Amino acid sequence: MNSVIPVVDVFAGCGGLAEGFNIRQGDDFPFDVRLYIEKDTAALNTLRLRSFFHQFRIAETPESYYEYLKGSINREELFERHPEESAEADRRCLQVELGSSKAVEDKVNSSISEAKEGASDWVLIGGPPCQAYSTIGRVKNNSLDHYDPDTDVRFELYLEYLKIIGTHWPTVFVMENVRGLLSSSHKQQSIFNRMLNDLHKPAQALSLDSDLPPSYQYQLCSVVMDKSYELDLGKIPSPTDFVVKAEDYGVPQARHRVIIIGIRDDVQIKPKPLTPTCKVNAYEVLNDLPSLRSGLSSQDNPEKWVEAVKQILEEPWWVDIEPSIQRRISDTLEILEKPNNDRGDPRFLDTPSSSSYLPEWFEDPRLSGTLNHQARTHRKDDLWRYLFAACVRADKDRPFRLNDFPVELRPRHRNVETALENKNFADRFSVQLKDAPSRTIVSHIRKDGHYYIHYDPAQCRSLTVREAARLQTFPDNYFFEGNKTEQYGQVGNAVPPLLSYKIAECVAEILKQRQAQQNGQNLD
Repeated sequence: MNSVIPVVDVFAGCGGLAEGFNIRQGDDFPFDVRLYIEKDTAALNTLRLRSFFHQFRIAETPESYYEYLKGSINREELFERHPEESAEADRRCLQVELGSSKAVEDKVNSSISEAKEGASDWVLIGGPPCQAYSTIGRVKNNSLDHYDPDTDVRFELYLEYLKIIGTHWPTVFVMENVRGLLSSSHKQQSIFNRMLNDLHKPAQALSLDSDLPPSYQYQLCSVVMDKSYELDLGKIPSPTDFVVKAEDYGVPQARHRVIIIGIRDDVQIKPKPLTPTCKVNAYEVLNDLPSLRSGLSSQDNPEKWVEAVKQILEEPWWVDIEPSIQRRISDTLEILEKPNNDRGDPRFLDTPSSSSYLPEWFEDPRLSGTLNHQARTHRKDDLWRYLFAACVRADKDRPFRLNDFPVELRPRHRNVETALENKNFADRFSVQLKDAPSRTIVSHIRKDGHYYIHYDPAQCRSLTVREAARLQTFPDNYFFEGNKTEQYGQVGNAVPPLLSYKIAECVAEILKQRQAQQNGQNLD
């Protein structure tokens, strides 16, 4: 391909979907993410730093970037040293809340027009916020006394995405959302079926004047099946045709998402399905990261932490624990006399890591350390729960469940008994699988780590931001801005960049074939 293809990322989050389109592989992969649209300040700061990084070729990344990652200089000093790249990164990051006002809509449209710069082909990517569609989100919403799904404006946010399509007519769009979308309804209508029809005929859905050019329809394509759909021709898709299981494509995480590729009807080309790969287990991407002990909520230091963990032996219920679990816990407590590592620095840990899985993807030899890798602090009783759960998981070789705890060790939450009776969220204390893809990293990880206990009982902790980012396949030099809670939220909401890269390859092939056809070539 001879020209750069502009990319616009809507509802960008921290940039997981865009990152796959940012990885340059020569002239056959010429995407340039020119605009990120996001409302969250912490995520936008992450986007701006990453956009700044992508202004340089990898070999020409300035040393000051790594100085900033290590905390040697602040953000303002980094950007002051590179004013042109900083200004460009700032121009590409637009902080607005889509759908909030006519002024915002005008600003978004002018920014997209500027980003396209008259290009004949360009790509729109993104996915509306998913809380209203997700299964867990619907359970939480329905538990609220005054929640009315018919008035939840989040159901309508995809219309903002649709308006961009109907105003600017991208050659290709990529839309991502949670699997819960398939079973979600709004005003007694299937959300997914409505979306498919709207995305197929944006002008009709938006009541645009179809006689005014341009006005297009879109064939809707799956990236995992060799199918495309033109709904007015009677080709009704199965909703599951659009479900992408990330673990089937090299992502070490059981993450299932709905992904739709829309191709404008003047481009008569279908994408080739993604090629499945061998599944990757969590251990392969986490084992090289520095070991850390968890923190203690009060008076934290290594000695106090060891003392607090070992107090589990003084509890009356200890004698009633199954002997094999007792042995595992006792063996682990012997290791705790000398923790492998203290909790680490919240920003930059001097200890480097080297991934055994796709090192060319994850590693940056100039980094010389580990970013965003500090363990959370936990209460003493939660330290015991994490230790106990990890030992049970290792001993039984099965998922840990809430009723595996001794009665005295169960959390004192009001809904624990209900959870035990009806088995809802019985895995709320869950140990990450070591020998299989991890469970889905979701935004709830920002609230607590109970659902993401590290498989090593000697560390007595939940996953760090960097470990969650590894399971999401973010490169190790991808730095997450904001406080730790905001960092976890960004990672949990993101599209795995490795999966995004493979989708970007599909889109690149579509546009390569289109250009060949326009040049009169017969490209197989």
